[in-house]
Amino acid sequence: MSREDPKPGRWLLPIVVVALIGFTAVFVQQLSPGEVEGGTTTTTTLAAGGTTTTTTAATTTTTSIPAATQAFITAADGYSGDANTLLADAKEINQQWDDRDVGLSAIRATLEEITISSTTLADTVKATEAPDNATDEWADVETAVDEIATGAAAMQTGLESADTGEARREALVEYEAAVGQFRSALAAAITAARG
Repeated sequence: MSREDPKPGRWLLPIVVVALIGFTAVFVQQLSPGEVEGGTTTTTTLAAGGTTTTTTAATTTTTSIPAATQAFITAADGYSGDANTLLADAKEINQQWDDRDVGLSAIRATLEEITISSTTLADTVKATEAPDNATDEWADVETAVDEIATGAAAMQTGLESADTGEARREALVEYEAAVGQFRSALAAAITAARG
């Protein structure tokens, strides 16, 4: 019986397969990873030294807001912040007066500044042009900002009244309610402007 392999070519196929796999691995490593515009590329390095690259398309939804509308929204956000600051100042000075931490001249000066700033805020808001899709909501904003100016003046008047502070405190409550209404109206106007 012969010890020679009856099929001497059968070892060629495994060598060819190994060579093809090696050539493919070297070739693929030389390629730069493909990119999908706006997509995310993840590269994973395998333990054996190979590299796998997966690219997925990004799902991005963008809504373009006209520059004038964006400027309006930014201004409206600023008005809300201004009103919050005025309210915080009004609460602080009224509490300090009630606690007798400040004198009459200090609360008079501060309430006068709050009244002037509230009136300026009202004038600025009324000079702001709302986008066409937010004009109805902006009318509510203008009404609310008038109440802020009225409330500030009422605090000044209440300070000078003959009572023991009830009129001033009531005016502060009205001022706070007006600021809350103003902020709600601003939020509605911003929502309408975004469409």
